Amino acid sequence: MESHSAGIRRVFLLAFCVAGIWAAYIYQGVLQETVSTKRFGPDKKRFEHLAFLNLAQNVVCLIWSFFMIKIWSDGGNGGAPWWSFWSAGITNTIGPAMGIEALKYISYPAQACSKFYTFSAVVLSNFIFLTISRFGSLTNTTVTTTRKFVSIVVSSLLSGNPLSKKQWGSVIMVFSGLSYQIYLKWKKLQKMQKKRKST
Repeated sequence: MESHSAGIRRVFLLAFCVAGIWAAYIYQGVLQETVSTKRFGPDKKRFEHLAFLNLAQNVVCLIWSFFMIKIWSDGGNGGAPWWSFWSAGITNTIGPAMGIEALKYISYPAQACSKFYTFSAVVLSNFIFLTISRFGSLTNTTVTTTRKFVSIVVSSLLSGNPLSKKQWGSVIMVFSGLSYQIYLKWKKLQKMQKKRKST
């Protein structure tokens, strides 16, 4: 009976992680799309400082991650020292802001496609950390991949900008490739688990 209740707790924890990842990223996407496409104020001007807004968001994520590492670290029991994360943290803080600045020179549909094709540079989320630490990277990849598809559908529905046939074709191609990668990782994981059981 104890293993059954542990299994139920594990399912609830996974559902909590999925809900957290989906809610956070979809909400962020809706806010980002609103800020970047809508016009504000009496003059109906677009918000022109997206690079700074993104940089500020990433700096907050960097600081938050520093505190989470300090809180969750084992106190030096075989983990990487906190300063070893700084190069990746700083790169992930500055890179997206520069990317947004570069996106100013292409059309909005191309921006939307480029956001779709790339993974978020700052991944810096507790739900993702929790999912990877408790369920592994395969589960996290599956959750975040399906979240991307839901984000595209939500964005299309909320903004009233339906995707063209070419865009849907691109969506299908990308998700087919990602699904195939997930399948290959799953097969590899199955083989590794089989080897462990046999030894």
